[in-house]
Amino acid sequence: MPGGATIGGETFGWNGGVDRSGVGPWGSFGGWRYEPGTATALETPAPWPLFPVRETEDVGVFLKRVVDVLLALPLLLLALPLLAVAALLVRWTSSGPVFFLHTRKGRGEDDFAVIKLRTMVQGAESRIDDVSGERSGPLFSTVRDDPRVTRIGRILRRYSIDELPQLINVLRGEMSLVGPRPLVDGEVRRLPPRHRWARAGVRPGMTGLWQVSGRNDCPDEARLTLDRSYLDEWSLGLDLEILLRTIPAVLTGRGAN
Repeated sequence: MPGGATIGGETFGWNGGVDRSGVGPWGSFGGWRYEPGTATALETPAPWPLFPVRETEDVGVFLKRVVDVLLALPLLLLALPLLAVAALLVRWTSSGPVFFLHTRKGRGEDDFAVIKLRTMVQGAESRIDDVSGERSGPLFSTVRDDPRVTRIGRILRRYSIDELPQLINVLRGEMSLVGPRPLVDGEVRRLPPRHRWARAGVRPGMTGLWQVSGRNDCPDEARLTLDRSYLDEWSLGLDLEILLRTIPAVLTGRGAN
C-alpha cells in the first residue's frame, strides 16, 4: 500500500512494500530499486519525488564500512601531530574557534555536522554576499581568491589538511573515505531528481572521482557525472584506486583553490 515520509520539510512517497532484495551494493527501499544507470520502480511510480534509498545489509556495503574503520583509525592517529600543529597555527593567526562545523546532507539526506579546521575569518558565512562565486549548475563553486580565507587557511586548503578532521566523521559512520562529496541543503535541492535519489542512499565521502580528476577545476556537470559514475560502477577495487589517486592529487595541490 502507498506510504510516505517527510525529510527536510519535503514529502517523499512510494508504492508497495519494502523490497530488501536490492540490486548492487545500495539495495532498495520503499518500492524503488537502484539499478546501474537508472532508477527502476518496482510498482507504479507515485507522482511525488523518489524516496532516498538507504544501504542494506549487503556484503559489499559491510566490507566498505569495515575498510573505512580499519583505515580511518590509523590515519587519524598518524595525522594527530600534523593536526595539532595546524590547529595551533589557526588559533595563533586569527581569532575564532579552531574547528568549523558545517551542516551537510548525509545518507538518507539526514543532517550531520562535517568537521573541518577553520580556514576562513570568523563570521565568514555572514559575509557571503561580499564574494561573487560563479555557479554554472546546482553546486556552489569555490570562490577563487576568496578574501575571507586566511593566509594559513590557503595552505591548509591547498593540501587538504583542513579536511583531516573528517576522519572523525568516518569513524562515527556519517561519512566514508570514498564517496560523493557531502552537499549543503541548497545544493541537494537543485540536483536532478534521479541523481539526488541515488546519492541519498550512500554515505558521502572525503574523496571521490571528481576530487582526483581536477578537484575545483571540474565544472558542475563533470562533478555530477563523475559522482554518478562512481555510484554506477562502485567496487572495493574502485575505492582503492581512488584512495591511491588521492595521494598525488593532495601532495601536488592540483585543482585546489
